[in-house]
Amino acid sequence: MKNCRHWQETLWLEVHGELGSEEQGKWENHLSTCNACLQERNRLIHLLENVKEAMPEPSLSRESARALHTAVTEKLTEKHHRGWWQNPFLAGYIKPAHVAAVCGMLVVAFGWIGIRGIQQSPTVKIASDVGVEEKMIVKHIDILENLDLLEEMETLEKLDQVMGRKNATI
Repeated sequence: MKNCRHWQETLWLEVHGELGSEEQGKWENHLSTCNACLQERNRLIHLLENVKEAMPEPSLSRESARALHTAVTEKLTEKHHRGWWQNPFLAGYIKPAHVAAVCGMLVVAFGWIGIRGIQQSPTVKIASDVGVEEKMIVKHIDILENLDLLEEMETLEKLDQVMGRKNATI
């Protein structure tokens, strides 16, 4: 049997009477050519017969058989007729503490969003979206950057004009 390991499962199926008719023909052809498998089969059949003689099948009393049948039937009907709300996931594993923790986290998350506000990403304009005013601002940006200096120059010119008139009349 050491050389015929792929026939091991077939041997066990045949000994227990669970080998199909198609496989039975192949198995019998193999047994006619392989003496080791035939001897292993005979030894296994002899061993199983000895075990059955030494240890007979235990029998149940009527009360034990009835109790076992009732218990199995009740379990099957209970499992079959159980509603979705009686599912062990909902009935046994979700505790009130778990629900309270999840609700607390949701309150904190929505509160945080409410306080900070939902920040929108700034929109980026491309050059074709820029209006006329923005184009003028870009064109004269150097003037706008130095607007304070220009205002001071204008004030100085006015002061010069005022001073120039006073000097002319004196």
